[in-house]
Amino acid sequence: MALNIKEREDKLYDFEFGKIPNTQAERIAYILGKKKDNQKFNEMIVKEGKRIKRIKRYKVSFTLWKIVKPSARPRVNTQGAYINMYVPRAAANGAYFELFYKDSKLPYIDTPCELNIKIYEKTPTSFSIKNTVLAELGLIRP
Repeated sequence: MALNIKEREDKLYDFEFGKIPNTQAERIAYILGKKKDNQKFNEMIVKEGKRIKRIKRYKVSFTLWKIVKPSARPRVNTQGAYINMYVPRAAANGAYFELFYKDSKLPYIDTPCELNIKIYEKTPTSFSIKNTVLAELGLIRP
């Protein structure tokens, strides 16, 4: 009997990831395997965790006022033996961000960083007043 798509996907997921425990403590023990009882290794992990927590972090905030549009699909040109791939409007978007960066006097980031992005879209006209207020409060997402 043929499996439907959901059953196939569930079976594939279970095959790939079914043995991974659900809780964080169990997942860490699973990752460590035989090393979970190695005191020296565990001390090294604790030490590295403390070092990472001590790293100085700076917060950079800015607002980019731009209407978000989906990216165009990549295009391909062939000229003779050469293949040229490009994304329409990518150069214009790059130039826009370059100007924004220069005008905003944002710091140049050349180290690992964490990026949190909030994108605000126009609230759908199909939303009721209640849902519009809840969306504005950030409790639901359009």
